[in-house]
Amino acid sequence: MIAIEPLQEIHIAPLWEIIRNKPNYFIEELELDKISELNYHLFNTATDVLVGINGGQVIGCGYLTNFEDGFAEVSIITKRHSLHPKETILHLKNSLSYYFKKHDLKFIYAITQASNKAVLRLMKNLGFAGFQFLPDYKLINGRLTDFILGGLLRENLEMEEFSYENIS
Repeated sequence: MIAIEPLQEIHIAPLWEIIRNKPNYFIEELELDKISELNYHLFNTATDVLVGINGGQVIGCGYLTNFEDGFAEVSIITKRHSLHPKETILHLKNSLSYYFKKHDLKFIYAITQASNKAVLRLMKNLGFAGFQFLPDYKLINGRLTDFILGGLLRENLEMEEFSYENIS
């Protein structure tokens, strides 16, 4: 059974291990080189960080940034292969629904490297659409890198009724 809980200090080290083991894992405009940078980012820049736990192990988190007029950017950190893909999608849809309701959002968007086919597939499976190619969007390892932006309208989030009522 998956538990979803708000971010706590004890979650930072396991989340760092997930990020550290992925080359070129970038969150927003950050190149996270130290656990202290992740700690600062999640506690001071991000909003409403939800952490997923499976069998006592942290398997990832999701959070919002860049709020403006009912819009927000979502970022997701996941430990690959920690859940069946359909279960991952269900929990992420539940988290997106929670964010839409709690923050009265109209639109959530995500940005990922154009070469990251796994994330693009996940975004499509979550219902993101209207993909826009962003050429030379960000400098990574000294090279301008292409990214893709996708968006999700509140009314287009298809899901069964579910709530994270116990999350403060």
